[in-house]
Amino acid sequence: MTTESSPKPSFLARLGRFLFRLLVVVVIGIALGVGIYFGVLAMYRIYVQPVQSYDARLDALESGMDQAEQLVVSRSDTLTERLDALEIQGDTTKETLDDLDGRLAVVESEQAAQAAELSAMAESLDTIQTDISTLQTNQTAMQSDLDDIQKSVSDLEALSDDLDAAVQAILENSQNIETMGLGVQEFVETSMSLRHEVTLLKAMEILTRSRVFLTQGNISLAQTEIRAAATLLTELQEQLPEGQAAYLSEAVDVLNESLSYLPRSPLLASDRVEGAWQMLFEGLPEESAEEAAAEEAAAESTGTPTAEGTPTATPTP
Repeated sequence: MTTESSPKPSFLARLGRFLFRLLVVVVIGIALGVGIYFGVLAMYRIYVQPVQSYDARLDALESGMDQAEQLVVSRSDTLTERLDALEIQGDTTKETLDDLDGRLAVVESEQAAQAAELSAMAESLDTIQTDISTLQTNQTAMQSDLDDIQKSVSDLEALSDDLDAAVQAILENSQNIETMGLGVQEFVETSMSLRHEVTLLKAMEILTRSRVFLTQGNISLAQTEIRAAATLLTELQEQLPEGQAAYLSEAVDVLNESLSYLPRSPLLASDRVEGAWQMLFEGLPEESAEEAAAEEAAAESTGTPTAEGTPTATPTP
């Protein structure tokens, strides 16, 4: 039996197979290299990078913990200092509160006293308002009295002028004085007494005007009127016996006292003025017999008229 020998591949075929195998090997190598590369990268990302990240985070965490610890220590020291300061401040505040409690008690007692004073002042104000209302009510009556007094003063002034003329006529006809005797003396005494009464009425009129001015709140005019009345009474004292002059001196002292209350206390001043007015209204006290005898004796020794204006030495015709 004959065996047929297979034909040998040609060089190109063998070269092609070699190149194909080489290509397959290269492709497989490349695939393995790419697989190894990406596998290494994947393992790096999966295992290495997390470890490095964990290390960095741990370092940062340790650093943060150190800073936090330092911050905690610093804050603890600060809090300790603040607590000490707060304790000191608390003690000071307690002392201040105790002091304030004491002051509050004093203030409350003062407020109670002030409330009592305000109540008393309110009562006084009510009383003053009542007095003012009364004064305003009486003002019309006082004005009417003033008109009556002015009319009486005018009538008395006219009568005084008539009496002065009569006295002058009698003195001019002095040759008739001896025959008229005691009647002329009584006439002159009555004339001087009327003059004194006219002066007192003038003073009462002035004081009434001053009271009207006080009720109206016109202090300056009231002071002027009170001073005028005091001056008029002072001038009248020089013409009166000692007892009556002393009585008018008391009235002048009351008027001066009323001036001392102005302008701060017009109500008290009005009361003093009213007191002086009442003294004048009651009239001059009667002259005692001893005073009249002593005055007459003194006048006879000097040859001058007596306080009442009676001539003690008879003029020659």
